[in-house]
Amino acid sequence: MIHALRSISLKLFISTFLAMVVFSCASTNSNAVRNPDRDPVATMPVVDESFDPVTLEDEDLDFPENNTRLDEESNTSLPGENTGNNTTASPAENRQINGYRVQLFATRDNEIGELEKKKAEFLFAEDEVAVYIEYDSPMYKIRVGDCQSREDAEALRDIARRKDYVSAWVVPTKVNSNPILPMMQDVNSGAGGNANDFQ
Repeated sequence: MIHALRSISLKLFISTFLAMVVFSCASTNSNAVRNPDRDPVATMPVVDESFDPVTLEDEDLDFPENNTRLDEESNTSLPGENTGNNTTASPAENRQINGYRVQLFATRDNEIGELEKKKAEFLFAEDEVAVYIEYDSPMYKIRVGDCQSREDAEALRDIARRKDYVSAWVVPTKVNSNPILPMMQDVNSGAGGNANDFQ
């Protein structure tokens, strides 16, 4: 009789175990519909991660030359010049175009960036190039020039290296088509008066 009870209890245990396995497998269907209210994974967009920025060779970017030609019939006189007709030429429009600048310096400190900008304005005053401070988080970058060709930017980079900016390099960026150049007196009237005041 004990043997019969053991046999029945063993059969009951095995059947209960198999029933639990079957029901647990049925509830873990991988094709189940997800409820977006309860499951944040169901609402996530699919992201293409195949882009590798290391393979992007952005150092040698070439921008198309800006071939703007004046019509022969247009008014090409300078402002204030009398050409016999009553139309006056408007000053050239300043637009953002693809071009190059030369980066001289970068820092995280705004005050140091402003001092370096003033120093660069002094050093580049005779070259008649504009000096910019651009914030690209977290860096303040001191850049000079509004070059429309890579060759012009490389020539400006060589000038910067002769002015002790030995790590100056060319940066493809947006530039002003008609930059406002600093006046020599504006730079000389600033703080100091010579380059040693900035060191």
